[in-house]
Amino acid sequence: EDMASLYRACDIYFFPSRAEAFSLSPAEAIASNLITITSRHGGALDFCTEENSILLDGKLCKAPASALYWLDNNTSHQKAKWFEPDKEAMVQALKYAVNNKETLKEKIKGQKENLQSKYTWSKVTDQILSYCK
Repeated sequence: EDMASLYRACDIYFFPSRAEAFSLSPAEAIASNLITITSRHGGALDFCTEENSILLDGKLCKAPASALYWLDNNTSHQKAKWFEPDKEAMVQALKYAVNNKETLKEKIKGQKENLQSKYTWSKVTDQILSYCK
């Protein structure tokens, strides 16, 4: 309930991720009818689309060794990459969202139902099990 009240207090959810596998919070934001801004990279693209989100461009680049805190091998990090969202794209996306809030809110209507129909426990379980075959 605490998270739900936080989402209700917002109009825009801003999540410029560098490296997420599956991130639940953008899905929660979409389900909360928030204008969602996130990276055009990573696990959020399983459910964040041009229809329900503003997707940030950027580029893949080498991840700094200091960001890979879990690695104790000095050579393991040399090939690690992460997504660097473009800073100007972030600024422009936020300005666009603020200046077009009502239009964007209208555009994302119905996305909660779309997410709820695609991401039920049984559908996700079936998808995971299909990978195990």
